[in-house]
Amino acid sequence: MNTLPRPARSWWRRDVAVDILAVTALLVLAFFWWISGTPEFAANLPQDAVDFAVPAANFAERGRLVHDLYGQEHPPAHPPGLPLMLAPAYAIFGPMLGNGIYVIQFCAAAAIVFVYGTGRRLGSRRLAILASLFLIFHYGFWQYSQKIMSEVPTAAMSAGLLWLLLLRDHQPLRWPVAMLLGGLVGWAVWIRYDNLLLGVSLLAVVLAQRPFPPSRSWLVAMGAAALLGLTLATYQHTTFGRPWRTGYHYWGNAGRELPLLAAHNLRTTDYLKARGMPPDYAGVVEGNAHFYAVGLATQFDTSHVFGHPAHWSGVDRPVYQSLAGIRTGLGLLGLMVALWMAWRSKPMWTVAVWTLSTVAACGLFYAFYFWQEERFFIKAVPAVAILNAVGADWLLTRAARYGKLASATGLVGVAVLLGGLGLYCWQQGFPSGERTYTYPALSEASRQMESDAIVVSNFGAIRSEALLVRGTSRVGIPLNNYFPAICYPETDSLTRAAGTVSSGSGA
Repeated sequence: MNTLPRPARSWWRRDVAVDILAVTALLVLAFFWWISGTPEFAANLPQDAVDFAVPAANFAERGRLVHDLYGQEHPPAHPPGLPLMLAPAYAIFGPMLGNGIYVIQFCAAAAIVFVYGTGRRLGSRRLAILASLFLIFHYGFWQYSQKIMSEVPTAAMSAGLLWLLLLRDHQPLRWPVAMLLGGLVGWAVWIRYDNLLLGVSLLAVVLAQRPFPPSRSWLVAMGAAALLGLTLATYQHTTFGRPWRTGYHYWGNAGRELPLLAAHNLRTTDYLKARGMPPDYAGVVEGNAHFYAVGLATQFDTSHVFGHPAHWSGVDRPVYQSLAGIRTGLGLLGLMVALWMAWRSKPMWTVAVWTLSTVAACGLFYAFYFWQEERFFIKAVPAVAILNAVGADWLLTRAARYGKLASATGLVGVAVLLGGLGLYCWQQGFPSGERTYTYPALSEASRQMESDAIVVSNFGAIRSEALLVRGTSRVGIPLNNYFPAICYPETDSLTRAAGTVSSGSGA
């Protein structure tokens, strides 16, 4: 029997304790950074948020993942994964539609923790803290951490996958981790169909394994992902009649007038037609190739500060261009450092392959896609933030060799960069014209209306029904009736039945 005393682990406990304190401090910073992301703010339901929040609230209330519109039930246009994730928030905090933001902010916190953990696997605690700060102060990540949208949950899935890949280090992949990897990819597709691109990134890491071929545990990962994919296909067959049909087909958003993928979108995007923009905007809205190349220069932070001046014409434009350019330079330096160290650091090789494959897969797909937004690339932002930190940490390490003054200068420079990026998050707000008045205006209108009023509204049918009619005896008369899936009520018959539209209120 071995009677030798066990080595003291006090140093290990102290190390873990410091990491816990560092992560806690980062999460506290992030919490105050998202202080404007309240349920009331999120209840404005910008962009696609209404399609996630309303079915989730209905599912929590009565077990039906649907929209209620004029006495009809309609499935959501997007995959069911995010509404199912949001449902517990509505069950716990109540049916107020903005309560789903708690799940989004939990996912944002998880992404920060995963990025910190990945940074620790790559190097020092300083690298991990820098990686987390580059993520927190990324404008796109900050913006979508305050919206009930699928971007931040996707970023959390991406960060979690990368962290899991680094857990095994030089050891063969064990089947529980493999099952979790495959399950995360499968569930990511439940959240967004295009998250299948994360599967491409995972496949790239598998093919880049050394030695090759990889262990058979990867078959377990593929099986777990395929099982969830089959379950999603079953949902779509039950809901839409075919396994390959989606909510986009149901609502007329896919292929009705414009092809989803087309080569001409590289030069002249169909985004103009999809948004109903006049031809005069053709010089402002670039083709996809130019749009995403410019987005790469800002690491897809959705500011589009290197794009047409109409997107950002303030006098501070050159300042933010400089900050974004320096950040991108650090990311490129970090990529070169990771590739240079890959021969002796398997984690660095994995991060480099994951980042390159994610950006490349997204770029190749969205270059031909008819819709155009930088937020599609937020799934790559956690890995890019890590490379930013690798580049910054490498420079700080080199600066320390030249004495305390050089080291202090480097630290101040990185702090100024991060502080400037954070300042511009607050200073810019939401430059894409988000409606911050929708929820306050409609809530006040709802309080002024009778419970059985007729509501004439030019808001979208789903949003007006959710914020003005839901939970009351009111009847909605929409002025917007562009969804072919909805059987809209006959305005004349409703008006005659009520006597006059003026007996109710309009919004």
